Amino acid sequence: MKIPHLITIGIFCLLVSCSRSDKIVASIDGEPIYFEDIFSVIDESDFNKRSNEEKKTFIRKYAANKILSSIPQQELDEFGFSYEGANNRLRNKLIIKNIEKHIFNQLVISDSTLDFIVNAVNMDIYVKAVTVNHRFSFGKTNPRTKKEALKKAEVIYNRLLSNELTYEEALSIYSESTVSKIKGNEMGQLYYGLMPKKFNDAIWTSTMGYLHEPLETPIGYHIIIVDHRLPKLGTDRREVDREKMVKDLKKGKYGYQEENFIQFVENLYEKYDVSLNQDELYNAWDSLKTIDGINTMSGVSIDGLAEVETSNILAKINGSEITLEWIINETENYSFYNNISVNKGFSFYKLISDVIARHLMLQWYKDNREIFPDLEKTIKYKSIHKINTLYFDKMQKLNPDLTKEIIMNRFMLENGVVINSELFAEDF
Repeated sequence: MKIPHLITIGIFCLLVSCSRSDKIVASIDGEPIYFEDIFSVIDESDFNKRSNEEKKTFIRKYAANKILSSIPQQELDEFGFSYEGANNRLRNKLIIKNIEKHIFNQLVISDSTLDFIVNAVNMDIYVKAVTVNHRFSFGKTNPRTKKEALKKAEVIYNRLLSNELTYEEALSIYSESTVSKIKGNEMGQLYYGLMPKKFNDAIWTSTMGYLHEPLETPIGYHIIIVDHRLPKLGTDRREVDREKMVKDLKKGKYGYQEENFIQFVENLYEKYDVSLNQDELYNAWDSLKTIDGINTMSGVSIDGLAEVETSNILAKINGSEITLEWIINETENYSFYNNISVNKGFSFYKLISDVIARHLMLQWYKDNREIFPDLEKTIKYKSIHKINTLYFDKMQKLNPDLTKEIIMNRFMLENGVVINSELFAEDF
């Protein structure tokens, strides 16, 4: 074939493509919707795989989404529906989900790590420990601050290190747990994975009799010593499928994924110059403790925290001040917090940390969109389905005698939506 013929065919194909993109598939009160609008939210190949009826259904949903996005929020408030809020929460959820997937994919499990785990799961360890709690500890708490807890833990450690005290004497002087005193400060037989990863790593890499410097976990600060080891023998010994173990670790087993995620967030703290004001966090918590129900099992909803008016500067992000009001407002951007409550210092501190982490992840996404080339289209596509479901579910609750199909048809008529049915008379 001659080159001019190739050029002619290429131009013809281009014209056909352009003419199709320019075709009007529907209209809203006379305002056209083109194929190119549809293909901005769904891949053309995916759209073409659908039956003609499915194509028309998708176009109706696209039109409904377009209409809802243009209705003033005060009008939607009459129906108890927030287009912007629902769309924003879905968008943030998908972005964070993809960032988490990206982070998890970065986790590399080395052969040495697998060797360590194989040995660890076949070795039980007996540990002695003195634990110093604080206001934001998980489980048992103490009125002291984290700084005060660390200082006390360092005093205990130094007295033990200098042989000024035995572990038993340290226990009788410093232990705050009646049960621990009865057990002689013996945590007992631990299996790998029972304690937080940082704790596990410390004792499973320790030599017997080694005194560890104060180790921080969500429980508090620990001064630990490995008393003795007990290898698993015979039928108790576990054979580890290394390939399965890698998959389990990437799903979160033994805390390797969590550790990887925490490191990512710590890097974001540094990148976006985040600082937490521990003193103001304690002051804010002391104020929140006056709310009725805050110390109950069910706790107080996040919205309920607004009952206390406080202007404490809890943190700063790139110089911007973070208050409790900012935290509460920020949670409205995530459906995740709908059923979250606060009942202790630990849950309060976790809420602050979690909200800031999510905020930073969204900022990081804005700065690194090239890593997720197809995400924006996916967000638009899923938004169409989500918004339609939420809105028409709400409308059906208000009109229980009508089916969703009838409500949708009425909505289409009221807003002048017309599908160009001729395009879908046969496959094209």
